[in-house]
Amino acid sequence: MLEMRLRSRLSTWTSERWAAARDWLALARLLPQAGVLPTAVSVLLALLSGLLPVGFILVTARIIDILDGGRGSVTDVTAGAIPALLLALAAFSLQHVLAPFESAVGTLVARRIDDHLSVRFMTAALTRPLAAAERPEALTKASDIRFGFLNDWQTPGLGAAALGPLLARYLQLGSALVVLAMVLSWHVAVLLGIAALILRHGQRSSLDRFSETWEGLAAARRRFLYLEALGTENEFTKEVRSFGLSGWLDERHRRESGDYLSRLWAARRQIYLKPFLGYTLLGLIIAVFAFWTTAGSPDYRHDVLGLAVAIQCLLIPLRFGVHFPECDVPAQLGLVVHRSIREYCAPLAPDATRERTSGPPPEPGLRRPPCVALERVRFGYPGGKQVLKGLDLTLSSGQSTAIVGLNGSGKTTLVKLICGLYAPDAGRIIADGTDLTTLDGHRWRRHIAVMLQDFLRYEMSVRDNVALGRSVRVDGDEIDRDAVDDEVMEALTSAGAEEIVAGLPHGLDTILSPQYTRGVGLSGGQWQRIALARAIFAVRRGASLLIMDEPTSQLDIRSEAAFFDRFLDLTEGLTTLVISHRFSTVRRARHIAVLSGGVIVEKGTHEELRRRKGVYARMFDLQAVRAGAASPAAGEAR
Repeated sequence: MLEMRLRSRLSTWTSERWAAARDWLALARLLPQAGVLPTAVSVLLALLSGLLPVGFILVTARIIDILDGGRGSVTDVTAGAIPALLLALAAFSLQHVLAPFESAVGTLVARRIDDHLSVRFMTAALTRPLAAAERPEALTKASDIRFGFLNDWQTPGLGAAALGPLLARYLQLGSALVVLAMVLSWHVAVLLGIAALILRHGQRSSLDRFSETWEGLAAARRRFLYLEALGTENEFTKEVRSFGLSGWLDERHRRESGDYLSRLWAARRQIYLKPFLGYTLLGLIIAVFAFWTTAGSPDYRHDVLGLAVAIQCLLIPLRFGVHFPECDVPAQLGLVVHRSIREYCAPLAPDATRERTSGPPPEPGLRRPPCVALERVRFGYPGGKQVLKGLDLTLSSGQSTAIVGLNGSGKTTLVKLICGLYAPDAGRIIADGTDLTTLDGHRWRRHIAVMLQDFLRYEMSVRDNVALGRSVRVDGDEIDRDAVDDEVMEALTSAGAEEIVAGLPHGLDTILSPQYTRGVGLSGGQWQRIALARAIFAVRRGASLLIMDEPTSQLDIRSEAAFFDRFLDLTEGLTTLVISHRFSTVRRARHIAVLSGGVIVEKGTHEELRRRKGVYARMFDLQAVRAGAASPAAGEAR
């Protein structure tokens, strides 16, 4: 039994050591990203920083020896010591002169590596499947990665740059041990080397355990950082103050942050206190032994040079158990963040991505507009209940289809599936006979113009909000700015937003955020028109499947009526899917489907569904009664 436990522990320790070695090797492999010259200069500075201290010890000891054992006149002794003194001064000065260069080169190395990794992280975040990106573990890793980069004190670049100073420390140790072996004895040097590595292991293992604690508290850290954002970011402050939540939020933030910090501090005391006492005792015993051995050596009774060298070199391995501020924390935290980046950016398993079945994506031979069919589609979010339970639906080519249903019936989830943001758990979605799982998601979404219910409000210019980057140079092609502006204005006019632009101080160049100088804020209804113009612009640029999720939810009655008047013109020749609670919108669609319980329970035109007196008719009548004559739907229903 004891043997099995020992083997298990040995196996665990071995696997942990290999994992740590792989992490360090992965950090070192980042150095080429900084460029050949900065990396070479960093290594050269590390070599000089590692060898100069022992060189200074040897030269100063030589000076002492000359002054102590000199023969002849004072002038002769002084003349003999001057070259050594100048050499010692040069070694001492060079150490201090190199320090700012080390810092500058280290910063350059760190910045270049972090630039490379931030691009890699951003690319992974933008291209990984939505289902994988929304997993709690992925969100937690992304939060820690952003936290590391934003705080600029725990990045992989700083960790990689810290390898230079760490190399210098080990060179100091190695050179000191070599000198000790020459002037004292090899067995004392070996013993001191082993002791130094043991002390260093104690320091490093404590950092490793602390970093594990840090990673284990990621979820708690994410919670209190969210509460901190609620109280400090402008996006939330209006509602927090309107509801008088300042006191509650402050107390909640204190509680969450206090819980997080108390657990962190308790773990830190447990990790550092007892080991510190143990390793300090070990260091004291070794120091006493080393100095006792040196003092008892008969060789040093008349050898001032050897004694001076031995005493100074003894201090280097004995100090090897202390914290190295220039490299320990940056390297350790850099390892943690780099591990998170590697895991976040690692290729996902096929069952996690399900972007395509196998092989390279074929060219989508889709019609314009496409026909989209959902066959027995089942889908549920991880850890949640089934949302869609065998849904069948066809979006006919070039025709409009509307979907109605109660909140939580799966309408928005259906949009995400059609857009290829998620893959169904069962069943399939077919576009013109091709399964979406065999199509490249990016290419498929180029066929789609979508206006989501929770659309984004980009803190950019009106032009960028509508054109979404198509007003700048892309892939080296020249962009006709005037032509793009004409298309943007046409889309804004179709969305009924031309008056909004006319009232802005800088037209299409106006930044849509009051947080910026000369920026302007918009109302919810105005923002919805901008989002609608964004979808219309995409249609004008070639999209032939138009999806609108609650397109008029924030429009007033007049604006909504104007949208209805243009609805058929906007959707002519497109495969259109409209999701709305307002029957004044859905009644104009060619086909209407009622979603309930994860399946389509009714299909037909507005008139057909009214005559059936089923779910659709009851929902329509209920809305008409509540809205009264002011509602277009109610007025037409009478």
